[in-house]
Amino acid sequence: MKKSITQNTVATLMLVLSLSVISTSTLHAQDQKDAGWTAKQILTHYKAKDWKALSSFTTGDNTVVMTSLAKRENNPRYKSIVSGWRWKKVSAWDGKISEIRVGPRGAAFAKFTEQGKECFLVKMFKKENKWYFDDIQSPNCTTFNKYKAS
Repeated sequence: MKKSITQNTVATLMLVLSLSVISTSTLHAQDQKDAGWTAKQILTHYKAKDWKALSSFTTGDNTVVMTSLAKRENNPRYKSIVSGWRWKKVSAWDGKISEIRVGPRGAAFAKFTEQGKECFLVKMFKKENKWYFDDIQSPNCTTFNKYKAS
């Protein structure tokens, strides 16, 4: 009797865990269709230096870079990613995205801060109906404001 109760409990727990993993990955895929949500995830993982998590929001060369950083491999891009103006702005990010605009070639630009005439943006591109991280950029705000409001 005890054995079957334990087996039933284990089976129930495994079912619940499986459903939660499926639900989480489905929600993640649905939310990644939202540029604002995706930009927040990108900045959150970048700020935490969680390269493994950030790699799930990348494709192509960016995935290669983030994967190598997650494995703690030497990467020539590491210094530019965690120092200089990009790192300074990302590490000071307050958790908010103030505006999203669509620019050249359909790229989304999520503004997360500005200083003087400079806007600091997460640049993303859309692939298979989901947004992916491309870069942190800092154009003149006049340039950003010419992009189409989202």
